[in-house]
Amino acid sequence: MSINKYCYLIQLSAFQCFFFHKFVISGPCHWPNADGHQQSPVNLDLGLIKHASAESLNFLNYNKGFEGEITNNGHSVQVTPHTENVWPEIHGGGLDQAYRLAQYHFHWGQHDNEGSEHTLAGLHYPAELHLVHKGVENAEKIVVVGVFLILGDDDKPLHPESIVLQKVIEPGCNHNNYSKVRFF
Repeated sequence: MSINKYCYLIQLSAFQCFFFHKFVISGPCHWPNADGHQQSPVNLDLGLIKHASAESLNFLNYNKGFEGEITNNGHSVQVTPHTENVWPEIHGGGLDQAYRLAQYHFHWGQHDNEGSEHTLAGLHYPAELHLVHKGVENAEKIVVVGVFLILGDDDKPLHPESIVLQKVIEPGCNHNNYSKVRFF
């Protein structure tokens, strides 16, 4: 699979404002009140996206390799990084603190037009990657970066995961210490 960077940037800007500020700060006890049209899954309407002049969202140490555990949790394939000193983090972009990568997981479907959890202009993508971050100063806060994925001939961006997927086909299976992952 290849990462569709154009769609990634659009979804990132929407998730940063919508999910972080609207629901996460309130905490789990308030999540049942998150009803109506402003909840997951989200359709990103290109006509409603407003460009704002905000500082850039910075990805730190995403170009450094890390090992981790890949698990089939029965809902998705989840990867939990294991590192002692260099953690992938995000900061800037209006965030109130730095956020450290806690896990990432995928959403996909049986067909190329139904895999992503969210949509862009009503269009589902074959898959979607969620990078889940916890606050460095306040771990109760989270930020999720969503990335739409498209199918391609080059599997280099997700090569470590693709190698071990056969080992975690059954729910509850996991595999430790697979090859180092680099996102950028």
